[in-house]
Amino acid sequence: MVLPKKHTSATEVKRGVQVMAVASLMAVGVYEGYFGAGTGVLLNAVLSRITTAPYVEYNATRNMAALCADILSVIIFVFTLPIDWMVVPIIAVCLFAGGYLGPIVVRFIPFKVMQYTISCFAIIVALYLGYQAFM
Repeated sequence: MVLPKKHTSATEVKRGVQVMAVASLMAVGVYEGYFGAGTGVLLNAVLSRITTAPYVEYNATRNMAALCADILSVIIFVFTLPIDWMVVPIIAVCLFAGGYLGPIVVRFIPFKVMQYTISCFAIIVALYLGYQAFM
C-alpha cells in the first residue's frame, strides 16, 4: 500500500496484470471467508494496486466485498459447523458499529495518514505474529 504505483489508464493495463488482479481478489475472498482476520488490509492493498479510484471509494468497495464474502461464509458455517450462539449478538453489534463508524472515520482522516498507519500497523502485527509462531 505504501509503494508508489504508476498511473496508467484502464486501457493500458496488460492482460497479465488483470489476471493477477482477479486471482488476488479471489484468494483474498477465500481467505476472508475462512479466517476473516486481516482481510481488510489485504483487500485494500490489492485494490490500491488495481484501481485508480481514491482511497474512500476503494475502501467502500472493500467493505461491500467483505460483506458479500461474510454472508456466504455465514450461510455455509450455519449449516456445516456448530455455532456458539451466545457470542453472535456481541459480534453482530460490533460488526454493525464498525460498519457505521468506519466510513465516517475514513472521510475525515487524510488518505496518506490512513495509508501509512494501516501499512505500519499491518507490518508490526505480521512481525509479532511471525515471531510468536516461529520463536
